[in-house]
Amino acid sequence: MLLCECEITFYHTTHSNTLCKKRYFFVVYYTNMIRLIFWIFIGLVALSLFGVSLQSIIESPLNQQNFAYFYGITADGMKNLMTLIGAFFVDWQTNLPNLTDLFNNK
Repeated sequence: MLLCECEITFYHTTHSNTLCKKRYFFVVYYTNMIRLIFWIFIGLVALSLFGVSLQSIIESPLNQQNFAYFYGITADGMKNLMTLIGAFFVDWQTNLPNLTDLFNNK
């Protein structure tokens, strides 16, 4: 099913119809999302056929400890990353006049 006339030649020519390009993008995006939802559903059905209970896995004390440990490492890493990024921008803003003087040969 074609949404518009330029879908056939979308990759071969530069077409100025931006509405058609947006429609093409949304069709591809939502198709991939529907495929992902479908395969997640199939995976859950397969797990239930083998007798695996996701609730018991998630609620087990060992997995709770592992999730807490992973969350702690991730939170610390993000905090350190944001500190480095913030320090870079503060340093960049304070040194900006020095850089403009350098490029202006003063």
